[in-house]
Amino acid sequence: MKEATTHFPPNRVSDLAALQQGGDSVRCNTSFEILPVDFVHWDNPFQAYIFLCRYNGTVNDKAYSFRKCYARGCPHNLCPHVSQAVMIANRYLQRDYYKLEQAGIKVEKSLFTLEEMTVKFDGYQEEHGPFLAIHDYINIAGEGTDVKVDLVLEFVSAVEHFAKYENRMIFLMVNFTVTCLGRTYHYERCLACYPQAEEDESRKQKISVANERLRLLYDEFDKAAIDHEKRFFQLASNVTGTSAKEPLNPEDKRLLLILNTLLLGVIIIDPHEHRIVYVNSEAARMMDRPQTEMLNQVCHNYICPFALGKCPITDLGQQIDRSARCVIDSTGAEVPILKSVKRIRFMAQDHLLETFMDNRAVAEKERLVGVLEMAGAAAHNLSQPLQALMFDLDDLNKKVPQRWSDKLTTMQESVEEMRDVIRNIQAITRYQTREYVHGARIVDIDGASSPE
Repeated sequence: MKEATTHFPPNRVSDLAALQQGGDSVRCNTSFEILPVDFVHWDNPFQAYIFLCRYNGTVNDKAYSFRKCYARGCPHNLCPHVSQAVMIANRYLQRDYYKLEQAGIKVEKSLFTLEEMTVKFDGYQEEHGPFLAIHDYINIAGEGTDVKVDLVLEFVSAVEHFAKYENRMIFLMVNFTVTCLGRTYHYERCLACYPQAEEDESRKQKISVANERLRLLYDEFDKAAIDHEKRFFQLASNVTGTSAKEPLNPEDKRLLLILNTLLLGVIIIDPHEHRIVYVNSEAARMMDRPQTEMLNQVCHNYICPFALGKCPITDLGQQIDRSARCVIDSTGAEVPILKSVKRIRFMAQDHLLETFMDNRAVAEKERLVGVLEMAGAAAHNLSQPLQALMFDLDDLNKKVPQRWSDKLTTMQESVEEMRDVIRNIQAITRYQTREYVHGARIVDIDGASSPE
């Protein structure tokens, strides 16, 4: 499990807990905001209330302040989503209070209230049953029930309405689709947010905050054996050019949504600076790296390590279609791939779309075929003379004086060992090696022929 980063000034509840446990003196107060927000959600704008808690106080007498979004609900009085949002917000708020309390931080445990909107729904839970949040499904999975979770991550533009002004924001939202006990449930959370006016200063930091929260959640999914695919927020819309600060258009959003569901590695590259502007989750898995680590980095450091100025596509004019190449994983090892490259339009600019599949299984099969061919030839060429030698030794054992019997027995035992080796060669079913002298590796005959 990757250890979470502690930020200072703190911008998460986890930061406050870590600072206190690390010996710092943390003071914390909370205040609440329930704001109507217009969300720009693809082509379908909608309005909702968001439930925000502002944490403020001091760390070693230095002031800090940050907000955390706990829930979102429809603003219509007749909509039960509001009562659900209040319950969800308070449940997660209480979890954070517990985290602060365990770290030794005193905080007044106030909760969200929205009586004018929830009074009509006092009987909602009695009619529909308790509303389940994502940690309820984690507990259900931990008890042995099969649970599958599909996630969609979104950068959602919004406008917060205050009494005398409006505040344009970007919310980092995760939408959960949970399949459990034959039914499907939908649930969503806001993991971070930042003002649109602070795009350059805040975007990368807030993506880091959201991704660290996702990592903690995925760790819980793994422990509970929940079927899921790990996805992380990316800096995909920070493409070099005048459109870098503009939200992705619907076509680009749909493209990225499709690319992130493929079982192929996909990377989009700026052909002018050779920088990576998008990485899908499968590419990150193959390279065992966080998606955010590779974004805005020179592609040659991660995929097809050619020197700058010698790119096969942009500099040498080559066509790459299912060509054998490699990517570099987090240990620095080369992972064999089959790669194709096409030119596409993305963010109104030309880009390179690189798709690739893990070629290790193919390479393993090719190595095994070579070993089996060599093993078959060796076993055939050795077994016949060995069989003749065994007959000769048996005949000699009947004719030579008794004083030679010990030496003949030793020779016969050696021949039996050679026969066992040939049998193991004939039984090889996989490619497996072991260390030999001077750092060399040779085929491990015993290991490659034994049952797995």
